[in-house]
Amino acid sequence: MVESSVFDVIKRRRSVRRYLSKDIPEEYLKLILESGRLAPSSKNSQPWSIIVVRDEEIRRKLAEACMNQLWIAEAPVILV
Repeated sequence: MVESSVFDVIKRRRSVRRYLSKDIPEEYLKLILESGRLAPSSKNSQPWSIIVVRDEEIRRKLAEACMNQLWIAEAPVILV
């Protein structure tokens, strides 16, 4: 049944807050961004913009601006 598999995926989801200090391969990042771009939206309005943040200083400032969520500064790349 489709509903149960969707429910199973939702139950297994997790939030990652620790990251390796490895770069994300460019082809992986492009695939992630393309997947987001192809996501459905109401009336095909596609009301999103995605900013890729790799710069360590900017990630640190983002972490501070987000109530000191330090995992933001530790991730190799952040999509805003």
